[in-house]
Amino acid sequence: MTIGSPVIPREHGGWAVVITPMIAVFAAVRGISWQAVLLTAAALSAYLSYDPLNRLLIGVEQRGLSAEKLHQAKAWASIYLMIAAALFLVLLREGYTLLVIFAAVAAGLFLVHFILTRKARGSLLRDLSGIAGLSMACPSMYYVLRGAVDRTAVILWLQVALFFAGTIFYVHMKIETLRLKRNDLSPGERLYLGRWTLLSLAVMIVGAVAMSSTSLMPAIGILAFVPITVHTLFGIGRLNARVNFRNLGLLLLGQSVVFGILIGVLI
Repeated sequence: MTIGSPVIPREHGGWAVVITPMIAVFAAVRGISWQAVLLTAAALSAYLSYDPLNRLLIGVEQRGLSAEKLHQAKAWASIYLMIAAALFLVLLREGYTLLVIFAAVAAGLFLVHFILTRKARGSLLRDLSGIAGLSMACPSMYYVLRGAVDRTAVILWLQVALFFAGTIFYVHMKIETLRLKRNDLSPGERLYLGRWTLLSLAVMIVGAVAMSSTSLMPAIGILAFVPITVHTLFGIGRLNARVNFRNLGLLLLGQSVVFGILIGVLI
């Protein structure tokens, strides 16, 4: 029995949450090292293992996968995890022992994510736990490049987490609107559907302003949140049941990369 083609996550949002924190750190530090390249490869390998691991766990629990699909999931989960573990061990030998804590937290959040997937697939808490786990790439990369986790690392981490929490609320707003199957929503209905998205946007902006007013980050760093703010407000204003989630995912992926570059450069 062959292992088949590689199992690749198809969710654009997941790729965005993995890549953007590292882009933000590269932009903030303005440099890269071979250790950072290894960590990037390890993080991507660990992320690639998520989908086959999830399939494997669900298949074992519910016996919902064929023998061939289970074999494919086992094979690719093993390959991805072996690559990630090998690269991780190299980094540990280089003295980056704090990575053990980051990896343990990410693994714990993956477990939470899986449990929530079983109970309520597509739930808000499920997606937020996934973001929390994937965003561990931010302090991990900063630690590898700077050798410590300082105030800048924490600020970058918080900003990235707030940004992606906002995108999760936005996507769930789109899903909720799609279920209505209506394109003639009134302004009041759009505001109601977008209430949690607007609240998350307000929290994100207030958090950024608070950090800038307390000198935790330069005031110019607030500019990094302008594109997502404009997009969110525009999206709520034109909210309807016509949603192309592939295009939405690509748009949010592009915005995430832009945000990562801006927050790194401006912070």
